[in-house]
Amino acid sequence: RLLKELSPDLVHVNSYRVGIPFSLASRKLHIPSVWHLRDIPESGAKKKLLSISTRLPDKTIAISHAVAFALGKKLHSGLIVIHNGVEINLFQNVQPGKFRKELNLAEDTILLCSIGQLIPWKGHDLLIEAFQKLSVEQPLHLVIVGGNVSPIWASSREYSDYREYLEQLVDNHNLKGRVTFTGFRDDIPQILTDIDLYIHTATSPEPFGRVLVEAMAAKKPVVAPNWGGIPEIVTDNVTGLLYEPKNVAHLAERLEFAFENLQHITQMGEVGLKVAREQFTAEKYVEKVQAVYEGLL
Repeated sequence: RLLKELSPDLVHVNSYRVGIPFSLASRKLHIPSVWHLRDIPESGAKKKLLSISTRLPDKTIAISHAVAFALGKKLHSGLIVIHNGVEINLFQNVQPGKFRKELNLAEDTILLCSIGQLIPWKGHDLLIEAFQKLSVEQPLHLVIVGGNVSPIWASSREYSDYREYLEQLVDNHNLKGRVTFTGFRDDIPQILTDIDLYIHTATSPEPFGRVLVEAMAAKKPVVAPNWGGIPEIVTDNVTGLLYEPKNVAHLAERLEFAFENLQHITQMGEVGLKVAREQFTAEKYVEKVQAVYEGLL
């Protein structure tokens, strides 16, 4: 009924949850449709359902090869991969120092950062555990940037208690004064400009990992788990360091390696910016999605 009223030339669905009814309605009305898949299904049943239903729309866009292959099918003519894009220029020519000054850090302090909602699957607890294992002569500071979860999850006790749990973990490891929780921030380019190393600790396969591209756009080396769409962004020992997922000891080892080879990881940041410009710009993303539209229309 809605599509009849709107009479669109094309339907672009950004959630598989509504993809099936909208794709069926679009077919009935002879309107071309596109699915944009941004998640890696967790259950086998959901993978099987999506594997079959991705043939309903005229085109399905997966944000990574990891998302596409999680459906249990190789790429076919109706299923393509288009990586997310980032507005690289937002992270260029930012005047450094403002965020470090806010934190009142000494000049020689190495600033580590993780950005994301404070929810368990982001793995901030693993990061804190790894941070407390580090034995580095140079002073280190960890900043965790992220606010409350979206309202749809707010009722879950597991989510609402997570920040309290993380703060208790910091106290238990005597890290007060060395770990800062900033809450929600809207000055991410400034923050990424002022840090030395970006760390990602997702505890389940990340469908893509846009914040890694943002860190690369800010010329920062990244440390991230080797699964999901992350290896499509980060090349180990080239643009960052990959570690065994959920392995606190291996994460700590990789961080130690980074601090022992600061010149090397600085060069990784330089290469990361080049890769971000070549592969992950908003312009390239728009161009590829627009080509899908034009092909269908």
